[in-house]
Amino acid sequence: MAVLALIGWAGPARVVRAQVLAAREIEYVQAAQALEALSLYPWLLVPGALIVLSVLAFNFVGDALRDAFDVRSR
Repeated sequence: MAVLALIGWAGPARVVRAQVLAAREIEYVQAAQALEALSLYPWLLVPGALIVLSVLAFNFVGDALRDAFDVRSR
């Protein structure tokens, strides 16, 4: 079984590599790259920042509630 795992990955890896190289040459991919439609970095940054800010806000609210209502910490 281990021998098959060590030897058997080369064939599928070649097929996947060939498909990726072929997909890079498709006309709509080249058009999207020309229009810079693949630069989605700002669109991915905004939701990530909002998630971080909401987690921080919940943590601060939780800390404030614990400080206000926990009688053992006084």
